[in-house]
Amino acid sequence: MYIMFVMKETSYNRYSVNVPHDMRNATDEELKEWLKSGKAFDKGVEFVKSLDIIESELDTDYEFTVIRK
Repeated sequence: MYIMFVMKETSYNRYSVNVPHDMRNATDEELKEWLKSGKAFDKGVEFVKSLDIIESELDTDYEFTVIRK
């Protein structure tokens, strides 16, 4: 018997965005709030790279969904 399954994994990607001139002196917290607000995506966010997950990480959490066929 075979089953199909979906494995939900968490991945991390690095992005870059140009900060508006009026936010050049913003604190880290202000920059994080700006990112969370979604306004950064109006500025042309660019993908930089996928970050590798350390293979020896034991606390990796997986979520499985089984699809019977």
